[in-house]
Amino acid sequence: LTGLVSAQDLAILGRSPERHRSERVGVAIAGLLLPAVAALVLLAAGLSLTPLVPLWVALLLGVGGFFLPDLVVRSEAREKRAEFRQVLAAFTQVVALSLTSDSGLETALRAGAGAGTGSGFERLRSALRQASFGAETPWTALSRLGRELGVQELEELGARVSLAGHDGARVAESLTSFATTLRTRRLAEVEGQDRVASEKMAAATVMLFLGYTLFIVLPGFAHLLVSAP
Repeated sequence: LTGLVSAQDLAILGRSPERHRSERVGVAIAGLLLPAVAALVLLAAGLSLTPLVPLWVALLLGVGGFFLPDLVVRSEAREKRAEFRQVLAAFTQVVALSLTSDSGLETALRAGAGAGTGSGFERLRSALRQASFGAETPWTALSRLGRELGVQELEELGARVSLAGHDGARVAESLTSFATTLRTRRLAEVEGQDRVASEKMAAATVMLFLGYTLFIVLPGFAHLLVSAP
């Protein structure tokens, strides 16, 4: 079992299910052992705790540690998909430009995949290489890669190319429109992230103000209650 993460989350990070399971077990064991070590240190320092305290803390840390790698993987997978969408926008634009210069579709796809470096471009190149040596068409290979990585935009790209057929002008027009769509989606995503960050900052400021107000007011209020007849 891979817990709260999907096979697509692990695939886009290049991690195997076996590695993820071992990380979950390792962090859980560390969480279980940490309170025991802390209790021994306190005992050596002359302090004693009831056994129930480290036991409950160990239980909480163990359970939390078991699921912590899942949360980390899901967060990293979201970031990786956002990076891949940026790669995909650049790839799509280069393919469209290559098609307008009378390049063939497969030549244009290879040009797009070779337009940059990094894991995203390397995955695109690998999918196209597999298609060239197998029975898949390049756009089918791209759709399959999108399903494996959980990147719906890549599946959509494969579907657009497949629907446009071998007409270079139609494919170029479709891909140019799609590249614009990807940039618009990315801009909306960034704006949403900025808005959430601003809301969190505002909430933190309000909480700090309330905490400071309570710190100032409560002692005086308590004093009035004590001194009241």
